[in-house]
Amino acid sequence: MRYGTIGTQEKYFLTWKEDEHENDRYKLDKYLLKMCEKSRLIELLFDFVLFDGGIKKLPRVHQYFGIKAAQKHIKQRKGGIIWHTQGSGKSIVMVLLAKWILENNPNARIAIVTDRDELDKQIERVFNGAGEPIQRTSSGAELMQLLGQHKPRLLCSLVHKFGRKDVDDFDKFIKELANQPSKTVGEVFVFVDECHRTQSGKLHQVMKAIMPNAVFIGFTGTPLLKKDKQTSLEVFGNYIHTYKFSEAVDDEVVLDLIYQKFRKAPSLQVGDVRNIGVAPL
Repeated sequence: MRYGTIGTQEKYFLTWKEDEHENDRYKLDKYLLKMCEKSRLIELLFDFVLFDGGIKKLPRVHQYFGIKAAQKHIKQRKGGIIWHTQGSGKSIVMVLLAKWILENNPNARIAIVTDRDELDKQIERVFNGAGEPIQRTSSGAELMQLLGQHKPRLLCSLVHKFGRKDVDDFDKFIKELANQPSKTVGEVFVFVDECHRTQSGKLHQVMKAIMPNAVFIGFTGTPLLKKDKQTSLEVFGNYIHTYKFSEAVDDEVVLDLIYQKFRKAPSLQVGDVRNIGVAPL
């Protein structure tokens, strides 16, 4: 079954699929009943319609179920990892999840943290384009100031802004922070983008010491090395939801990767004319 918003061009319609192992009905009937069930349909209209740069959008299936899984964790104030393969729309998941948290918890505040300036700018652009005003911090001092007041409720920052240039002993600095009352205001939820790159560093430990009561949700889509996987789970908790590369290829969300091995080309001299063979796939 394919679906879209009013005004969505046919080529951009999405495919709904759910409980593939169930064979009690024809797929069209099954998916219509599941997607158009009264409570879910109202939920889709209320919580999952997104205006991205003025264009009305609905989430893909993996985005919907990823957000639903995250909502359960958030209600229990539990962190975790959302592992959605690259190119599958993690930014949209962040926007919809942040929107839901802020609308349903008047005391909630959200800080979105990443480790690259271009990603920080991208997050600011995506949220503002979706009609969710977000404040991008310009310095560590401004970050601390904003965390210590009620507004803004939604902000983004580089993880590096949690550090201080005058600190020589980070371990001592972290212990001092941990022994002080937190200066953050509200119930803070921290989205850590590309969490596989920052979760084991000193700056991440500083961040958790500054916000000891915050709920941390890691986002990544990068294949994790065994040691990185272990560290990620230790820091953020278990996987909230996963969407693997093979699933994204099957859903035509991303293109498949094909690797071709070439034989080493023979050295050519001026005037040489010869065929250079290529190893088959």
